[in-house]
Amino acid sequence: MMDENTRPFTINHHHEQHLFNTIRERDCDEYHYRSSRDDDMNDIYTSTLRELDNERDKRWRAEQEIKHLNDIINEFKKRVNDGRTNETILHELTEKHKQRLADEKSKFQDLTAILDDYKARLRSTDDQLCSYKKAQETNLQLIKTLESSLSKLESEKNELRITENEKIRNWERRCNTLQNENEILQQELKTIKQQLRECQELYTTREIQHKQEFEKCRIDLQATEVQQYIKQEIQRKEDIHRTEMTHQQEKLQSIAIEYKKLEDEFRDALKIEERRYQDLLKTNEILQKENELLQSSSTNIKQREESDRKMVNDLMVLVREQKQRLQERTKLNENLTHQNKHLTTKLERTIDELKKIREQILLLQKERRELDSKIIAQESVLSGLREEKKLWSHELAHQGASLAQDRGRLESTIQTLTSEVNTLKKQLDKEVDTCRIKQTIIESQLDTIQKLKDVIILIHRKFRKLYQSKKENFS
Repeated sequence: MMDENTRPFTINHHHEQHLFNTIRERDCDEYHYRSSRDDDMNDIYTSTLRELDNERDKRWRAEQEIKHLNDIINEFKKRVNDGRTNETILHELTEKHKQRLADEKSKFQDLTAILDDYKARLRSTDDQLCSYKKAQETNLQLIKTLESSLSKLESEKNELRITENEKIRNWERRCNTLQNENEILQQELKTIKQQLRECQELYTTREIQHKQEFEKCRIDLQATEVQQYIKQEIQRKEDIHRTEMTHQQEKLQSIAIEYKKLEDEFRDALKIEERRYQDLLKTNEILQKENELLQSSSTNIKQREESDRKMVNDLMVLVREQKQRLQERTKLNENLTHQNKHLTTKLERTIDELKKIREQILLLQKERRELDSKIIAQESVLSGLREEKKLWSHELAHQGASLAQDRGRLESTIQTLTSEVNTLKKQLDKEVDTCRIKQTIIESQLDTIQKLKDVIILIHRKFRKLYQSKKENFS
């Protein structure tokens, strides 16, 4: 009978399309990881080649099983022909089955040990992955804290620059206003001095004019008319002079008062100028001190900026190193996950093979039980025949006439035995036919695997073309 594990492997168009879509999606995702794509494709090829090797091994094992069964059948036939007892045959078969079961148990124990080893490796790799993930998270947190501290330093630096620039501008404005006021006061002093000089020049010019007029007016003083005229003029002039003197005295008093006022104003202006000059000197000294402080602070700020730049460069180098380490760790994690997947696939395949071997053992046990039952039936028939033979020998001594009847009975029993032998031969032929059918099924599976391999090669070529076209587009 045909086993469920040895069905003909068929693939429909829908399954092929689904397989194509899954491979396409997987390769589209792997396009983002350009460095690991070729490795994945090589892994796909290696996995397909391994599957082919596994199928070949299964076919070889099936052929070996068929050969072994044929050998057992031939030995059974030879032993039947040799005339060996069924007990010895059963004993030999049981011993062989026991040996095979012991071998299978030892293989199963070895495979379970390998499974435990792989599970331990998987646990260790999982622990390593967890540690790598934790280290990656800590590194990312450190990078974030460093970036936040860098942004804070840059903001503080900008604020210090803005405040220092504002202070410098305010002091420059104050200096400019004080310089303008000083220039205005100096100009006012110059104008006052010029006015004083002009007043002195007017006074000297008028005195000279009076002297000249007095010299021009000289006449004979001994004449009466002249003397009278002189007297009149003298009186008139004296009156005029008196009036003028009073007027001039009043003017002089007013001028003196104004002069005193001007002197007081000038003195006050000089005092104000002195005060302003002293204030300017003090402010100049303060500004010089502040300028020195600002220069020292600017030098300190420049040094801080240089140190900050150095720190930033060092931090950037650290960030790059951390990124490189993270990339290396991600690559290691990917390799470990790939190895784990490969190991799990291997383990699953070995488990499937063990299950199939177990099913084959169960089938062999069932066949053995059937053979045991058949042999027991044949032994019972043989024992019955022996008893009948004894009875016939006794009856032959006593009954000679009943030989014809017994002959018919014996012929019927011989016919039944021959029919049983024919049925056994037919069963053997059927088993041979089933083995041949299994062989044809395996060959059909190999053909389908070859077709799948051709489909995978075509898909790989298509993806290579797509990858090259996308690479050209990106370039």
